[in-house]
Amino acid sequence: MALSKQDTTAAAIVGLLLLVGGKKALAAQPGKTAPAGAAPPPTPEEDGARLMERANQKAANAWAVVFADVPGHPISPLSAAALSRWVGLESSGKATNRSRLDERGLMQAGPASVTDGELTQAEFDQLIAPGTTKAQHAALAIKYVDALTNKAMTYVAHPPADPVELIWYAKLWHQRPVDVRDAGMTGDAIADARRLAQQWAHDAKAMHRLRAANVVAWGTATP
Repeated sequence: MALSKQDTTAAAIVGLLLLVGGKKALAAQPGKTAPAGAAPPPTPEEDGARLMERANQKAANAWAVVFADVPGHPISPLSAAALSRWVGLESSGKATNRSRLDERGLMQAGPASVTDGELTQAEFDQLIAPGTTKAQHAALAIKYVDALTNKAMTYVAHPPADPVELIWYAKLWHQRPVDVRDAGMTGDAIADARRLAQQWAHDAKAMHRLRAANVVAWGTATP
């Protein structure tokens, strides 16, 4: 028996609804792969390599010499190099860089740096002022990192004497203070880094933050 025009239209609508419903059901099923064309998340090795590349940008590395020559605040070449890698990750060496969240300067200090007492309002404004010199930018960056270090050390059992290890704790604090507060930090930064790598092995975001701090302090994602 031949189908009427109305029957044909109704059948087409039902078929379309079943097709759309089937696709949604498949998308909702656990274990399905990402849609075609979606970039897979980076492997740990790829993530570490990308962090190292960003940290060692030429414009960032150039700040090591500036950090080492800040008047009244001498630091070792190793500390200066660590700070320059921090610059690479945060601002790519652009001193007046300003993010959409109003994070400013070499280390991308946010507005909370003023309310938290790490910088004064005048210093925070200076981070994007066109007349701020390189030496002033470096001095503000060091002051900011020192303030982060002092806060982090409140939660470290035995604060280390090695300034590079202090920078490692400061970088972790800068990214997410709770990573320092709740991690039972001993003061042996390399030992703490290796312990956290095991503890956070299944947390991709935490491992990314850990690799970033490792790259800043020691120039490698895995010390």
